[in-house]
Amino acid sequence: MSISTETRGTGASPGGTTLVFPIYPGTSRIRCQKETEDASMENGDWGSFDVLAPPGWVSPELVCPSGAMYQGVADHVEGARGVDDPLGDATKRFRLPGEAVEAGYRTEKQRTFVNKTNDGPKESLVYRSDGQGGWLQSESSGCSD
Repeated sequence: MSISTETRGTGASPGGTTLVFPIYPGTSRIRCQKETEDASMENGDWGSFDVLAPPGWVSPELVCPSGAMYQGVADHVEGARGVDDPLGDATKRFRLPGEAVEAGYRTEKQRTFVNKTNDGPKESLVYRSDGQGGWLQSESSGCSD
């Protein structure tokens, strides 16, 4: 079987299966269909549901009026040690004046920060656990306008 949301999908064996998909708050859809069926978005029986925002939710999506964005991925050598305070590090790394805040879903392995300016979030940095109590900056994105 194929299980899909509007942002992700995966295969699943018949029977009981537990899957976790990080879905942002708002209305979303999910479907389950045989893998032999056409998996295009318009096919399949979709079920709708609402995801409620947890208290203090800040969306990690950037507001870029022109739609132009940049993205980057950092790579680190094995055993690299990260920073103790990823929020403090993000505050130093953001290039625009604004306020660095944690956004999206926090996990033990990943944290996301956005730079909220007067016009909304314009930059983001993703940090991943270094496995030694620190955080390595692993992804960056921002508005190009």
